[in-house]
Amino acid sequence: PPYQRNMLQLIGIVKVTNAIAIFLPIFTEGAYEPSSCAAPRAQWVAPFRGSVAYEWSLCCGQHWVLAAISSVFFVGMTFGSVLGGIAADSIGRRNVIIHGISINAVSLFLTAVVPDVLTYTFFRFVMGVASMAILVAVYSLAVEWVPAGWRCPLIAFLSMLFAAGELSLVPMALAVEHLISFGWRPLTLAAGLICTIPVLAFWFIPESPQWLHARGRDKEAIDALSRAANYNARSCQTGNFALVADRLSTFGLAQRHEATSDSKKDRPSPIDIFTQVLLSVKIYALALMWFTGSLTYYGITLAAAETSKSLGLNAFATLSACIEIPAALLAAWMLEQVSFGRKLSVSMLFTLGGTCAMAMPFTGPLAGPAVVVLGKFFFTAATTGLFVYTTELYEASIRGSCLGLCSLAAKIGAIGAPYTVMFLSTNQMMLVFGSFALLAALACRLVLPETLETKRCNAEHPSTSKGVHYGTCSA
Repeated sequence: PPYQRNMLQLIGIVKVTNAIAIFLPIFTEGAYEPSSCAAPRAQWVAPFRGSVAYEWSLCCGQHWVLAAISSVFFVGMTFGSVLGGIAADSIGRRNVIIHGISINAVSLFLTAVVPDVLTYTFFRFVMGVASMAILVAVYSLAVEWVPAGWRCPLIAFLSMLFAAGELSLVPMALAVEHLISFGWRPLTLAAGLICTIPVLAFWFIPESPQWLHARGRDKEAIDALSRAANYNARSCQTGNFALVADRLSTFGLAQRHEATSDSKKDRPSPIDIFTQVLLSVKIYALALMWFTGSLTYYGITLAAAETSKSLGLNAFATLSACIEIPAALLAAWMLEQVSFGRKLSVSMLFTLGGTCAMAMPFTGPLAGPAVVVLGKFFFTAATTGLFVYTTELYEASIRGSCLGLCSLAAKIGAIGAPYTVMFLSTNQMMLVFGSFALLAALACRLVLPETLETKRCNAEHPSTSKGVHYGTCSA
């Protein structure tokens, strides 16, 4: 429908700009090493592209500071995983996104004018918190505005837009270099300007009707659904949530259909979240899978960069981003196949990625880079599938918190990735990655249920009985 299509286009803009903020350090935090550390700084040869390492002398035994800056950013994303999920369930998905993109844009502007590395690191931490909170809220909002049958194409679409944001850094950097300078500050200012675009556009996006209904705000949920129906040239009666939701289910707005009084009664408390999530073995299997996906994705990206230095920064950044697009398409196709489903698809992708990682130490110097990139391809596809799988395992009222916990596990993996690359040889690192990937695949097969058929059952029977949780189907 046109209403959902326009909304997803605006959400796509948020994804693109968020990717720009996350991957900007590829061009601004490049390592630098002078020809002689004993030489005075005035004799150092400036690098082709300016970076914080050259400006603040993060070289000659100070390279660990660059790694620390990256780790602090991922620590911020870790806080954002938890805070973003809690905030998305408390104040709404839309409010988290609007505040998050505003904080991101302001932080980029301030980062471009900071006088020292400590202040720079602080704003990178703030950007990490905001960026991850945006990702958690965006996925929750997008999933709750589309039908169950659209989830796989939706996640693939959002993943490709994230890759497009990473890819757009290459022409943006080239344009700034040719029009302004090769310094990292003008590039950061340009990124800040671009990230302000969705701030204005996103005021036109409505809140999730599922979240409004779960919070007992049925009148606002009805208004949001009615606006969507009117925009889509379909009239509907207002005043009855179940009737409106039933009529709009043909547009793909799959809703929970409890009465208003029951929705208030079923609103989850912190105790409910503890018993339904933290005491369930599912969340720990998912945490292992998210941890592995993030650890291997960032770790293999760093390893691929080391084995592909001859390509140059622009060429490698382009290849790294482009490989994620077919990976998202593969994940979307596999997840919708009855013969694969969610469970087998995710476990198979982890197995294939782990096999590539385990095989890398036994390949030659020519085949090694290809195996590394192929491993990233499978791990990216597995991570894309995880977003779909996780959202279908939990109901709307606690979905944000569950995504936040899973993202927390992912960010712990991201924090550990640079240090894994630093302290282990390439062969040891790949063996570790392969072992985690095979363990994650095993956990998926043994612990998690299949959600493809229950999702289809919910789509065919949208008015389920009272008390049925999202992602389950009664007989």
